Amino acid sequence: MNNRKYTGYHLNANQSMMLLLLSGKLQGICVMTRNFEDGKKDAPGDVNEYISFDVVKLKRSKHVSINPEGNVTVKLRLALKATVIEYGKDNLIDKQVTADLNKRLSALLTDRG
Repeated sequence: MNNRKYTGYHLNANQSMMLLLLSGKLQGICVMTRNFEDGKKDAPGDVNEYISFDVVKLKRSKHVSINPEGNVTVKLRLALKATVIEYGKDNLIDKQVTADLNKRLSALLTDRG
């Protein structure tokens, strides 16, 4: 990303995927898996709490501004269209469940990326 220059910072798998999405350099398949029920203590690590999805379309916009004091502000908008590949709790035929799933996934990606 940085002309093959090592910055000394290591990215985990989720961070590297988000970096590629944000930079617009993601090519081909982009499959992500996220835990929906992170805060629940009932069954930590339960596969029914995870969702896997494929990003099929991406729109991003970026606006960078520098104020007179030299502070940099970046406004970044990333709109993803995704297809759910796997969801442990299923019930994806129900439109209400699908609508709720869309809201929760959007909030999850907004909060944690």
